[in-house]
This record gives sequence, structure tokens and C-alpha cells, in this order.
Amino acid sequence: MRFGIIGTNWITDHFIKAASAHPEFSLGAVYSRTMEKAKMFAEKYQIKHVYTNLEEMFQSGNIDAVYIASPNKFHAEQSILAMKNRIHVLCEKPAVTSVQEMDEVIQTAKTYNAMFMEAMKSTVTPTF
Repeated sequence: MRFGIIGTNWITDHFIKAASAHPEFSLGAVYSRTMEKAKMFAEKYQIKHVYTNLEEMFQSGNIDAVYIASPNKFHAEQSILAMKNRIHVLCEKPAVTSVQEMDEVIQTAKTYNAMFMEAMKSTVTPTF
């Protein structure tokens, strides 16, 4: 599965390290608000496609899913935009900032037949 990356911070490094252990994982694109940061991150991980426009990344055909690790206030908006473009979403916690946002995320996933998952490790922790 070809992942796009939103957010070029330390948690994204951890995600890529873990996800790279799966043989079907690949990096298809990276998005950043600035081309400079996008290119630096792309170089670090040998990512061919860089974007400063989310809709262009989602419509590029270069990704099947997206990992969202942007500031929390953008999570719902970016998730919804991805799913409206039929891109599956793995979103860092918290996925949303309100119940209304969560309702919209769930409805969008259903409407566009896209998968949405919040990146919560507690669901696989034995003490959970």
C-alpha cells in the first residue's frame, strides 16, 4: 500500500520506521505546508513525490492511503478531504476535536467507502 504522509515531525519518523517492517508498505508522497520542508523530508526517505497542495496529492494517483500527523485542529478536515478523494486514512490521535467532527468523519467514510482509523496503540495493549 502506497502511503502519503502529512506532517514531517518526529512521530512520522516513528510511523515510517514501524510501517516499513511490513513488506507491502511504501511511501508514495509527502505533503508539507512549505516545499522546502517537503523536499527535505522526501530526501530523507527517498520519496519521489512532494506536494504543498493536499487535493493535488490526493488526486495524484501516487497514494492509496494517508498517514495524518499534522496539528490536531487539521485532522478532521484533512481526513474528510482524503476520504472524499477515496484515500484511506490513518490519523494520529486525537482524530477530531468534537463529536460533530467525528460524526462527519464517520459519515464521509461510509459515503465514500473509505477506511478511517485513529492511530491508537492502546487498542493493542494487553492492559487495555
